[in-house]
Amino acid sequence: MLQAIRDQAKGWIAWVIVILISIPFALWGIQEYLGVGAEPVVATVNGEDILERDLDRRARDFRENLRANLGAAYRPDMLAEAQLRQQVRGIMIDERVLLDTSENWGLRAGDEMVRSFIQSVPGFQRDGRFSQGLYDEALRNRGMSPAMFEQAVRQDIVLNQIRQAVRNSAIATQREIAETARLQRQERDVSYVSIAAKQFLTTEPVDGDELRTFYEETSSQYMVPEKLSVQYLLLAVDELAKTVEVDEEKLQAYFDQHAYEFRVPEQRKLRHILIDLPQGVGADVAATALEKVQAVRDRLAGGEDFATVAKELSDDPGSAQNGGDLGFVERGAMVEPFEEAAFALELGVVSEPVLTQFGYHLIEVTDIKAGGDTQLEDVRGEVEQAVRRVEAENLFYDYAERLGDLSFENPGSLAPAAEELNLQVQKTEPFTRAAPPPALQHRKALNAAFSEEVLVRGNNSDLLDLGPNQAMVLRVLDHQEAHRKPFAEVRQQVEEAYRLSKANEAARKAGEGLLAQLHADQTLEALAEQKGWKVEKLTGLKRDATSAPRELVDQAFLLRPPDDANQVRYGTAQQADSYVVMRIDQVTDGDVNALSDEERRLVENRVRTNTTNSDFDRLIATLRESANISVLP
Repeated sequence: MLQAIRDQAKGWIAWVIVILISIPFALWGIQEYLGVGAEPVVATVNGEDILERDLDRRARDFRENLRANLGAAYRPDMLAEAQLRQQVRGIMIDERVLLDTSENWGLRAGDEMVRSFIQSVPGFQRDGRFSQGLYDEALRNRGMSPAMFEQAVRQDIVLNQIRQAVRNSAIATQREIAETARLQRQERDVSYVSIAAKQFLTTEPVDGDELRTFYEETSSQYMVPEKLSVQYLLLAVDELAKTVEVDEEKLQAYFDQHAYEFRVPEQRKLRHILIDLPQGVGADVAATALEKVQAVRDRLAGGEDFATVAKELSDDPGSAQNGGDLGFVERGAMVEPFEEAAFALELGVVSEPVLTQFGYHLIEVTDIKAGGDTQLEDVRGEVEQAVRRVEAENLFYDYAERLGDLSFENPGSLAPAAEELNLQVQKTEPFTRAAPPPALQHRKALNAAFSEEVLVRGNNSDLLDLGPNQAMVLRVLDHQEAHRKPFAEVRQQVEEAYRLSKANEAARKAGEGLLAQLHADQTLEALAEQKGWKVEKLTGLKRDATSAPRELVDQAFLLRPPDDANQVRYGTAQQADSYVVMRIDQVTDGDVNALSDEERRLVENRVRTNTTNSDFDRLIATLRESANISVLP
């Protein structure tokens, strides 16, 4: 057909065809210049667009961080997508406004500062040093170029400069510190009656429709948590070491290079007597200790048994009962002054007094095992193990890089990586986030399994560094969504909860009736006695108290203190199985002058933090007012 067009398209016919074809291409080019069909924009700040794809990425990162931080408590429905995107868009607008301000203020982040920050990120390090391979792989997995990431780091550094400037300008006045201490360290005396729900439990038949309605309203209590099973490839130096082949030449070469490691060190069997001398004591105490140790040495020189004297006088509780015996010791095991003296002594000679940070020692050498060179045959097993370990560690980094590349290039399967690297694909039984199997106990592995990239998109995970000489790649094998147990399965449980709910409601009504009577000038003690309830008292209750139920403590501090001695404040608190009616008996304000230096610093830091947050919020609001912001629906 193309040949037919070529044959017929001559003269004016050809020109017509060319013009007709050219028009849409020309219009397409104009469209690009005019911006029609460009990337969707979600907001504009001072003429700069915030793109929808950037908002998508930031929202995804926000949810992933939330999932990682909350762990088993995370639920996908806890933050609606529209709400999440709105919050993240607001953050991005704030950042854009701050970056424009930083340019006006002349704030900059130099290349060296950016480079230093990137090299300090633990996720880009291997064995404590920056790894270009890990860095490139991390950016590739996030779909970012080095230039994009470095620009993001540069912006974050500048934003932190502004935040730090605001933080450093925050002032905590003495009045604010005193007021915060007054409220934070406040104590309250409380009297209360706890009306137990169980006294209102009944055995009357429950209407089936009511029970099912209750089940629907409390369905979250009958949820089966989300479960996963995963496949994974585990790369470990210990396993690689088993595959390393060693020969006599390698063993001999390693032994020759590390002969000093296999040399048998000299060992000396020691015993000592310690006369305690605490550090920082006066000269008179030190002189007394020296006189005492000299007297002990004189007794030994006079022929008394070393072990007997040690049991009687040594201040070392670990060796005194053994006659001062320390067993065989080699260099590097004791503090330096003690060691130098011990290894300079002849066999059976008691040393002069030796001063260390523990006091004065008298030392005697009772046996010596001479050190010397070792032959390869004597330590062949140790040398072979060391050779395997060294070669496995060298292989590990190459294997890790290849494992990361292969799993990225084949995101839908672990088989290619397993086959090329001769690794076994392992799998787990279904597990919840709260109870991961041993293989996924590491936080990185667990977070990766539940990440959007792996769980939702079905891809292999990134290469996960699990600590010294261990790495993993995983993928989801099976995913069971969180789901509600059927009503028939949990009917008895639902009925028990329903009855308790009704009992709690009855306890609440009884409490509200009691509260109404209290407001009618009747006393808590008298009314409780009529009902057969016990009045409990809490004295010196603090805001962070753990000796009382949290609901009670929170409500006790929400109540306004009485205005005068004649006024009484009452309040209530709903608990899981009771209803509490309380009375504030006394309020004792915290006293800033009673705080220790450390406590005062904590209060001052809290005041400064609150001031910083407030100042920063006001700065953002002011900058927003002066900025030209357009938010698209």
